[in-house]
Amino acid sequence: MKENEIWRVLAFSFVFIMIFSSLSVGISISSPIQRHVNENIGSSLASSPWPMFHGNLRHTGLSPYKTGSNGGIFKPKWTFMTEGSVWSSPAIGKNGIIYVGSSDNYIYALYPDGAFKWRFNTGGGGRSSPAISSNGTIYVGSDDHYIYAINPNGTLKWRFKTRGPVDSSPAIGGDGTIYVGSIDSYLYAINPNGTLKWKFKTGGGVWSSPAISSNGIIYVGSHDGSVYAINPDGTLQWDLPTAGSVDSSPAIGRNGMVYVGSDDGYFYAICTFTPSPPRDLHAIGGDRYIILTWQPPTNTGCTPIKGYKIYRGTNSGGKSYLTTVSSSTTRYKDTGLINGETYYYYVTAVSLAGESLHSNEVNATPRSVPSAPEDLEAKAGYGYVNLSWFAPADNGAKIIEYKIYRNGVLIATLPAGTLWHTWYNDTNVIGGKTYTYYVTAVNSLGESKPSNKVEATPTAMLKFSAVWIAIIAIIILAVIGSMIVVHRRKAKAKKT
Repeated sequence: MKENEIWRVLAFSFVFIMIFSSLSVGISISSPIQRHVNENIGSSLASSPWPMFHGNLRHTGLSPYKTGSNGGIFKPKWTFMTEGSVWSSPAIGKNGIIYVGSSDNYIYALYPDGAFKWRFNTGGGGRSSPAISSNGTIYVGSDDHYIYAINPNGTLKWRFKTRGPVDSSPAIGGDGTIYVGSIDSYLYAINPNGTLKWKFKTGGGVWSSPAISSNGIIYVGSHDGSVYAINPDGTLQWDLPTAGSVDSSPAIGRNGMVYVGSDDGYFYAICTFTPSPPRDLHAIGGDRYIILTWQPPTNTGCTPIKGYKIYRGTNSGGKSYLTTVSSSTTRYKDTGLINGETYYYYVTAVSLAGESLHSNEVNATPRSVPSAPEDLEAKAGYGYVNLSWFAPADNGAKIIEYKIYRNGVLIATLPAGTLWHTWYNDTNVIGGKTYTYYVTAVNSLGESKPSNKVEATPTAMLKFSAVWIAIIAIIILAVIGSMIVVHRRKAKAKKT
């Protein structure tokens, strides 16, 4: 091989190695970006290296990038001069654009090389740091009392007015809701179109920037000295008071711990593990009541159980909150129910960390013996007493028979459901004697209370018959006597 050919091969090999090396570097850079995006799975944040204050919704402040390869060179690559102090922390968009605020009232957009792209006048300075949504919208607060939504080209999308400076930095939830605090003491939840979703009042200004857990719970501090856990619907889950204002912004660890500082000099690690669900829920129905029993959770989480919440509905899956009972009991009697109606239940355990998942679902139907038969009536005749009544409420269990009592003694049992099941004719009576009757209804649970009592006196058949027999006998004898007289007269007339 000639010398010039050898040099060509060496040159080609060198170029190949450089290309392969650059590809390897590209791979090593892209991998950490993917790990960073995982921090914000399920959110509406931009999938960029640093889309918000502290990097992600949990405020971990953890960068996926290694900086040790910089070789210990600690001098700026570039600087950009604003016209005020820069208290805001930068956010980095998908294409590497850097967004940062200044006390000169502007939000700046800078290219990765430090070149100016645009600036937006918010009307006030402040310490709020931008957050970038998945569609590129930049959200930021301002000391002019507004929360701004800025388009990627630097134009205003919308603004939302609060009643105080907004130094809190926004966080963007999974459904696009923007959460941010204001010095007016409220934490605001704002829809992506700029309308109010809800607001939660604390007892002091909210400089703290909210952090959001994977299940949507919002954690934020307040100048009133408390750390708040707020449900996605704006209701309070819990609050933890400290002895100083909490202007620090919470951070959420992978283990679910919430970390935050307070002006009382303490740094707090707050456990947010909720209890496991209550176990072995059972329901037993009675007369207009249902008794629930259950076992405590196997795991109470990191704080003691405060109580149990009971949910009830009239169809499976359609339950609503009923009541809360003390943690010292695992039994509840639900009263005032409708017999024959089926009710469905589940129970949850509640601690300072929040509410558990619900227990197994159970159902039961209140039942009891029937009500007493209604409006019993008695009509007496010659040698009988006719009874009639109205069927009562079965109270959740079908009536199977009726029992008829005469003078306190059972004389007959009638099966329910027949044509004459609310009628009975008592013929085993003595005329002229007074009888007292009542009726009861029976179902699978037992016998009802007695109906109203009635009295009846059948007419004496024998006395009535003797009178008529005597009258008939007299008439017959009179007729026979008349016939004899007539016969004798005829006979006497023939002889003469």
